[in-house]
Amino acid sequence: MQSKRKEMKMELVSCDRRLQKLINKCTFKHCTNYNENLNAVTLENKIIKFDKPIYIGKYTFLNYIFIIY
Repeated sequence: MQSKRKEMKMELVSCDRRLQKLINKCTFKHCTNYNENLNAVTLENKIIKFDKPIYIGKYTFLNYIFIIY
C-alpha cells in the first residue's frame, strides 16, 4: 500500500540562490550534495491530500456485515 503521509517532494537544484530559498522554507527536511553544482533538496508536504481509499482488510468488512444483519 502507498502511504500518503510518507510522501515528500524532492527537487534537483543547480543554482545557489534557489538552493538557499528552499533551505529557508519551513518544510525543508534534508539536502544532499551530488557534486559542487548539483544538489537534491527534500521537502515535507505541508498539506496531505487523502484521495485514495485506505485498505482495511476483508476480515474487518465481514465482521461489519455480520453486525448489521
